[in-house]
Amino acid sequence: MRKMSKFNYQFFIPIFLLLIIGFFYGINRYKTVSIAKIDENSFKWGIGFNPYPNNVVNDQTLNKTLDRAGELGVNWLRYEIPNYIDNPFVFTDPVINQAQKKGFKLLISFQPTQDYQDFSDSYQAGYEQANKIANHYKNVNYFQLSNEPASGALKPNWPGVDQDSYDIEKYKKIASWLKGAAKGINDANPKAEKIITGHWLHIGFFNLLINDNVDFEIIGWDWHQEDWNLTKVENQGKTYNLLEMLPKLKKDLWITEAGLYRGSLNGEDKQAEYISELAEQVYNSHLFKGFCTFMLYDEAHKQGTEDEGLGIIGLKKSNSSWQLGEKKKAFDAYQDVIKGNK
Repeated sequence: MRKMSKFNYQFFIPIFLLLIIGFFYGINRYKTVSIAKIDENSFKWGIGFNPYPNNVVNDQTLNKTLDRAGELGVNWLRYEIPNYIDNPFVFTDPVINQAQKKGFKLLISFQPTQDYQDFSDSYQAGYEQANKIANHYKNVNYFQLSNEPASGALKPNWPGVDQDSYDIEKYKKIASWLKGAAKGINDANPKAEKIITGHWLHIGFFNLLINDNVDFEIIGWDWHQEDWNLTKVENQGKTYNLLEMLPKLKKDLWITEAGLYRGSLNGEDKQAEYISELAEQVYNSHLFKGFCTFMLYDEAHKQGTEDEGLGIIGLKKSNSSWQLGEKKKAFDAYQDVIKGNK
């Protein structure tokens, strides 16, 4: 009998230990889920993301770009669905699935398939395109409708500050597409939030949208200038303060593209200073909920143009092909801002 008791004692100890380990694992797992939920509601540090910046489409390139984004410290990726192929999901599914597996949140953007003015029914075109994308990616809750659409209706040489800056007939086509796209998102995923982006001084365009009851929750602002300061924007002899003007629109605010005009072609020091100063200004204003630089890597298809140096990581030429290169000073500068403000 004593041997039997000893055997039972030895047998049940490891089972008891496994139960204890499982209990603490469950607690830690619950904590991880809770942290993820809190993180989504905290300030969104992000970056524009091209998964294959060197035009080499394979898993190795995708994983390397994702790993560099993780090293940077961002938790949001702004990723555009291509509008020039009938089934973009063959291309985008591996990217989005792998990004989500690695813990990134996604802002998916998409452009209309043609010029707004060329649609016979711009509302229906916007609806069908947006609904198809949002239905396919039901686990994504942020969608950017087009990019800087105000440009399509802006009168030549007008700054865009007031509503008179826009050609109303052109505006109506754009607004119709945006209304259709918003409805398409809502029907596929009522929880999703919709972003419309502006740039420069295009405040008047958003006043028009709001007056016309276009349905969106977030204004994203793109800032590719030579001066990072949003409080002193000089145009035609006047000075404007976007940190005073944008909150009056009463929408959530993000910076969706941030980068020095011509990027590192102006010198890596200037690029790093621009991103650092703008990011600090935006975060410390307490007016914005997110900040995305543009882009993670330089892009092969832009080499030889004035946009070849917009990334915060470079490319390098090897024989006749482009390879993923090394980080620039702007990478470290942005990383320092994120670390200091998490």
